[in-house]
Amino acid sequence: MTEISVIEIENITKVYRIGDIEVHALRGVSMQVRERELIAIMGPSGSGKSTLMNIIGCLDKPTDGQYLLGGQDVGEMDDNELATIRNQKIGFVFQNFNLLARTSALANVELPMVYSRVPRKERHRRAIAALESVGLGDRIHHKSNELSGGQQQRVAIARALVNEPSIILADEPTGNLDSKSGAEIMAIFQRLNDENGITIVFVTHEPEIARHTRRIIRLADGKIISDEPVRQPKLAGKRAYSVRARDLTE
Repeated sequence: MTEISVIEIENITKVYRIGDIEVHALRGVSMQVRERELIAIMGPSGSGKSTLMNIIGCLDKPTDGQYLLGGQDVGEMDDNELATIRNQKIGFVFQNFNLLARTSALANVELPMVYSRVPRKERHRRAIAALESVGLGDRIHHKSNELSGGQQQRVAIARALVNEPSIILADEPTGNLDSKSGAEIMAIFQRLNDENGITIVFVTHEPEIARHTRRIIRLADGKIISDEPVRQPKLAGKRAYSVRARDLTE
């Protein structure tokens, strides 16, 4: 079976200008991510990994170079097209969860579908299915500030799933969690990759988290210094929940 590259980055540079000072965040980065891959991007602070993730997620534009997403040149897209990609093709999961604190888990998960103008009844059904798929079927009416860190991150994953993205970008998704909660989150991501075929890209500084992926790209000073497969990926936790695409679409 032919492997399809969903992300193709060629000689990407990113320069930030602060007054008269130029900061070179990325210096000629080239990489490909194939369909159904599970990869980690690692590097020390200031290496350019978050900048690269923002460019992949269409949250920022490179100074130079080309980025093809699903074969389409992102540099030629207007703001509306970029917004559509961010809302429908890419799911985002962040270290700090980015949930509305005094809002229920259900309402937080429904939010992306409000922007997509999904009818209210359908939003409700799909949000419940997404929360159930990450083991929070009994917490749908709990407010975010009533949930543990691990539970909040599961809500964030459910929110990333509801528009059925083909790619999930996760920026330090276990950074604020204890080791047990982190392992549970990685188990969910591994299932999403194995069972649903979602392409998943992590940014992490934790070697143990990176070992759960199948490929590790390392950055330093804005350049890729290594890109290697993980020979024996670590399997996370018990597969307690079943995440199935049809649960969201039936």
